[in-house]
Amino acid sequence: MERITELAALYFEKRDIPAVLDCFDDDIVWIGTGKNDICRDKTQAVEILTREKAAFPGNFTILDSHFDAAQIGADLCDVWGELTVRENNGSEEQAPALALRVTALFRERGGEVKLNRLHLSQPSPDQGEADFFPHILDRTNEEMLKKLIDKKSAEIEARNRDLQALMNNIPGGVQKCLNDEYFSILSVNDRFLSMFGYTEEDIERLFQNRFINMIHPDDRAYVLKRIAEQMQSGNSFEAEYRVRCRDGSYKFVLENGELYTGEDGQEEFYCVFVDVTGRKKSDEEHRILAERYQIILNQSSDIIFEWDLLSDNAAFAENPRRRFGLPELIVGVSAYFQNRSRLTKEDSETILKLIDGVKRGTEYQEAEFRLRTADKYTWFRIRVTALFDDSHQPVKAVGILSDISREKEHSQKLTERAERDLLTGTYNRTAACDLIEKRLNRADDAVNALMMIDIDDFKLVNDTKGHLFGDTVLKDIGRLLRSRVRSTDVVGRMGGDEFIVFLKDIASTEQAKKKAGEMIRALDGLLPEETMCRLSCSIGVACSPDCGTTFQELYDKADKALYLAKNKGKDQFELYSEQTGGLTAAGRQHGQTPGDLAELESARVTGADERLLQSVFETLYTAADFDSAVNAVLGMLGTFYDVGRVYVFDRSADGRYWNNTFEWCGKGIEPQIEKLQNIDNVIGPFQDYWKHFDIDGVFYLKSVDDLVPAERDALKEQGICSMLQCAIREDADLKGFIGFDECREDRYWTKEQVDTLVAVAKVLATFLMKERYKRLA
Repeated sequence: MERITELAALYFEKRDIPAVLDCFDDDIVWIGTGKNDICRDKTQAVEILTREKAAFPGNFTILDSHFDAAQIGADLCDVWGELTVRENNGSEEQAPALALRVTALFRERGGEVKLNRLHLSQPSPDQGEADFFPHILDRTNEEMLKKLIDKKSAEIEARNRDLQALMNNIPGGVQKCLNDEYFSILSVNDRFLSMFGYTEEDIERLFQNRFINMIHPDDRAYVLKRIAEQMQSGNSFEAEYRVRCRDGSYKFVLENGELYTGEDGQEEFYCVFVDVTGRKKSDEEHRILAERYQIILNQSSDIIFEWDLLSDNAAFAENPRRRFGLPELIVGVSAYFQNRSRLTKEDSETILKLIDGVKRGTEYQEAEFRLRTADKYTWFRIRVTALFDDSHQPVKAVGILSDISREKEHSQKLTERAERDLLTGTYNRTAACDLIEKRLNRADDAVNALMMIDIDDFKLVNDTKGHLFGDTVLKDIGRLLRSRVRSTDVVGRMGGDEFIVFLKDIASTEQAKKKAGEMIRALDGLLPEETMCRLSCSIGVACSPDCGTTFQELYDKADKALYLAKNKGKDQFELYSEQTGGLTAAGRQHGQTPGDLAELESARVTGADERLLQSVFETLYTAADFDSAVNAVLGMLGTFYDVGRVYVFDRSADGRYWNNTFEWCGKGIEPQIEKLQNIDNVIGPFQDYWKHFDIDGVFYLKSVDDLVPAERDALKEQGICSMLQCAIREDADLKGFIGFDECREDRYWTKEQVDTLVAVAKVLATFLMKERYKRLA
């Protein structure tokens, strides 16, 4: 309670935001009193509180507070209570007091008590002491009703003012007539005349200005009755009927009319006519089409049924036993499908939900379920439409029952094919991640293990034995890994020679270590001696819940453990723990600091690429002359990847210009650094150049011919055929890029090369930004 009292004083009275943030756990989550007042981590907390401090620099006085606390775990404490605060507004009239309810969760880590969860709420002034919910509905309805009345009044006034404009401009025919037995016409607009092909003289001569005479004789009684019925409940009506045209044909019209009473007491209709002849034709076409569908349905293999909701019996249109193994009459539909011997638990809930929906009046429902017929489960699709009586109560339902077993089998095969890695038969990256996440969501507090498996120096296998041999080895590795786990476990290929294994519900972390050792030994003997090739692997292991309970948490920890295993000499496994500290501990063995290795932590490179990345880091980290070190790194990269030119571009402070600051050129390649200064990013051939970089900060161009003419010509002047560029960023801001030009021919860059160059760009970016700030200081 002392901790929550101290935190309240820091936030409300002292407004010491840095001190408040220091009280927060790294994974702080809070829900405040505002609609969008939600924070999900400490980074977001810093942003929210900093913005809040800038918007409101004042403070509050805590008038009253009371808290209770309870220990709920070895390192967790639950705190709840109330406090009342008042804003110090500096005026004679005090601000109103603000009552808050507080629920908080504190966690002890490393001897410090940090706030982990926080929820703030305000009591509702609209809720009485004996009420469960605020009683604001009546006031809301009153306000809404008043708004509707005001709106309706405004509409009536506007209608009177704009009636003449409506007559002339409304789309459709407009007519004013008397409310008499003939609907005697007083006036019409031009569109009314053109709709039916008459002149005003024609209407007077042919119909004596009696609109009733223009209506189809078969529709007149309907129109009179329809209008009379609607006039009993209001002043407006709507009717659809046929009107005779000048050429003798009839048009279907939709008429909307409003009754007005003049100052002299004369009742007049103001009517608008819309030609719906086209829609009527379309309706008829749809009716015919529906009949065709019915014929097709009658010829299909599906079975139609009728369900009497009152008796709860369902009868099929034909004997379903022959095809589906179902009785011709199901007596007691609800009881039949509640029988668990016929359905799985999941499907029983699905069907019972559908049955309940039909009985409650849901018009149409559709579901898929498995029903035991004979000695097997059969997949069915059921589609049901409810039928209602005059009081709109559901009394019957009709539906179609379809056997979709083949469709489901085909869909399952397609799903499995989409989830599998075509080469190894294991799950692909996306499917493996999804399956592991789902298993973790259902794991509760069970121990699970995630293994990251990387084949040591597999590039040498491809280089010495060929890619066909390498692919065969990968297939064998996938088969071996699958044979070493249970059906409930997950084996996936993350890409290249990297695999992932998830062990579900294991006894302890010792079992995970034992399994990792088995896999290393099994892989060692995978290839016959005559191949003259030995395989080994490095494995990083992370276990839940100690290392996290989500896939991403376990993946990150296992990845760090894998990196540590490789740094220790490969052909071994490493179990992640807070004591080892993952990659950070491994880095310190080489005299590096955690901060300097921040970019290397995210780099997943192996073999020669790993050594290159390490050389880049060491060159920059130990350099006495930074510029010389950067040039040395560029030369190192150019030689390693056999490119013509490697360079660095910086972006000007205003973001408009690019400047070539470092360059290395291979033999026979003309330098461009002097020509590439103050390159305009707003106008010219390289305007908006940043748009080429993808979300990962990579611009890969196999051939400059793929660019627009202006950019293509500018790059060809530099002798460039193909290039790869990686962004140098500070947070999300693009500060520059490192580029690689191939000046001999179009070039295809492999994913492994791109990954390594992205990692190099990140490392180089870190040192470039440090050097820039040092020079500005």
